[in-house]
Amino acid sequence: YFQQALAIREELAPGSLDVAWSLNNLGLVSWSRGDLAALVKAEDYLRQALGIREKVAPGSPDVAASFNSLGTVNLARGDLAKAEEWFRQGLAIQEKRGPGSLDVATMLSNLGVVGKEQGDLDKAEEYYRQALAIREKVAPGSLDVANSLSNLGSVERVRGDLDKAEEYHRRALAIREKLALGSLAVAESLNNLGNVAKTRGDLANAERYFQEALGIQEKVAPS
Repeated sequence: YFQQALAIREELAPGSLDVAWSLNNLGLVSWSRGDLAALVKAEDYLRQALGIREKVAPGSPDVAASFNSLGTVNLARGDLAKAEEWFRQGLAIQEKRGPGSLDVATMLSNLGVVGKEQGDLDKAEEYYRQALAIREKVAPGSLDVANSLSNLGSVERVRGDLDKAEEYHRRALAIREKLALGSLAVAESLNNLGNVAKTRGDLANAERYFQEALGIQEKVAPS
């Protein structure tokens, strides 16, 4: 479908934002496949989309979205330096257009993921905290806030501060159970709490959390 749409748009309006949109969609479809060849193909589509967007609408949200998508693809490929570069470029545009916006929080959160993957927990925490501060201000009690809390909990577990990790994951779980009861996000929080309990050596509670998470996963996304 996306290929057909691209062919039509390239014929009717070559070099347009509609063409860029089709290229972007094809890139995201390839990214979702996950294997290396698909990720290389995804980056090619996304670069083509970015080229058009930078020419037609420089500094626009569409350009920032392309930077974000390219960062995500390079993160999946394990190229952390490139991923960070793309996310930083996206952040610069979003901060210029709307400092303190949820789009800025998304870029900060993605940079936190890069920091964590690099093993720089202080850097990851700083980005995650900045993202959380924006989300709590703009969208208090939202699933975005829960995601930030979950990210911070994961950082603290790797650090070995299990009390803080548990606190963050419990707060994330409370929001997710309120807004998305029985969802995979709730299962993720339960798994996170299970991992904290397991690290503590509390195997009984770990098993309980893992069983609860499994029950949701088998119901929502059976293999």
